[in-house]
Amino acid sequence: MEKEIQIFKDLLNEKELSVYAFAKAIEVDVQVVQNWFYRNGIPKKKLVTVANYFGVTVDYLLKGK
Repeated sequence: MEKEIQIFKDLLNEKELSVYAFAKAIEVDVQVVQNWFYRNGIPKKKLVTVANYFGVTVDYLLKGK
């Protein structure tokens, strides 16, 4: 899960997005996204949404491939 979180952080940095801006863009509460960083990683039900937003595959989000 740590790799998944780092990949997510890297994608945010590449797009120069704040957690707030990203949360707003995918229409979830900012606290939900913050929890992804500090607790559980991206929940399975949101993986496709996040992958589509960044234009990457779910496999890339999870494994960096």
